[in-house]
This record gives sequence, structure tokens and C-alpha cells, in this order.
Amino acid sequence: MSTRANLSARIMLVTLAAIGAAAGLTSCGDDDSTSSTQDAAPVVDPGDGGVYAPVIDPANFVDRIDNPYLPFLPGSRWVLVGESDGETERVEVTVLEERKLVMGISTVDGAVPGIVMPAQPSAGAAFRQEYYEGKAEDMFEILSVTESRTVPAGVFDAVVETEDWSPLEPDTIEHKYDAPGVGLVGEEKVAGGEGVLGLVEFTPGA
Repeated sequence: MSTRANLSARIMLVTLAAIGAAAGLTSCGDDDSTSSTQDAAPVVDPGDGGVYAPVIDPANFVDRIDNPYLPFLPGSRWVLVGESDGETERVEVTVLEERKLVMGISTVDGAVPGIVMPAQPSAGAAFRQEYYEGKAEDMFEILSVTESRTVPAGVFDAVVETEDWSPLEPDTIEHKYDAPGVGLVGEEKVAGGEGVLGLVEFTPGA
């Protein structure tokens, strides 16, 4: 499974940087796979016709995240455990106190931010999580906002289920599950290998 290459990229890559919170993260994507993606049929279509040029205005961002599906308060901590292609996997994500100004607003090599989870998700909506041509082109589509998910940390309702995909890894598809007030509670690979992660511990921040 893409550990939190996908987990931390999805949770933090753009949003934390844009609003000024900081956390450990990894981006996904593989330069070696770009040649095989040119003719790949998209699994997720963000509806931009392949032209992504978001308008970023610092005035539209908040100092404190109030998205219930993305509770990134300093001190928040998630621990997920599972398997990826037969190997045990443990992922830990912590939101730190430090802040970093990004796109106050300039980015590296023309990379631009996206949306990792809307505050009011609706089934059928699709988004780019970020865009850095040939290096990070993750997308997701919301499949449901009414799922129930059981993981080691408990049973969660009103869960948002998404389908995550990148044209840089066209054979890999993951489903991810975010619960209100908690955020990511699980993910599973549904194509391109085998893997599953479940939340075992969540510590809310303040």
C-alpha cells in the first residue's frame, strides 16, 4: 500500500501548508511511470479538462481549520496499522505546532495546491489533491457520505468514502474513509495490489 505516501500526502501535502499548520508528509508519484500514463483512461475525472489553474488568495484561508473531516489542530495524532502486499504496515501522523508560509504564496517548480477534503462533501464530487506535473497528480472522487466503518479504534458513522487515483500510477486505486471529528479512519487498496489500514488510535489536538 502507498503507506502515507498517500496518507500524509492526502491529509497534509497541500492543506496544512496553505493554511500554515505543519506536519510530516510524503508526496506520491513516480517519474518512471509517466511514459505509461499518457494513454491511460482516467479513473477519476476532476472536470477541468486537464487544465488545472486554481486561483489562490491568502485572504480565503483560515488560521484555524474547522473542517470536521480534517481536524488538524496542533497535537492531533493518528496511528493506523494494517498490511501492504503481505507486509505489516504502521503509519503515524502528528500535527505539529510549527507553521510554514507557503504560497504567501509561491511554490516549488510551479507546483500548485488542491483540495484534500471539502468541509461539506457530496457524493460524485471530484477534486485534484495537488498538481506537480510528473511528480504529484493525485485525484479523488467522493463515492458516499453515509458509510459506516469498523476499525480497531471503534465504529464510525457518517463516513465519507473516496476513490483515490493518480495518472502516474494508473493501475493503483485506493478507497479511503474519513469520519467527522476524526479524519482518516481507514483505507484499502482495491486495484494494483493488496493492502488495508485501520485506525487504532486517535488523539485530538487543541
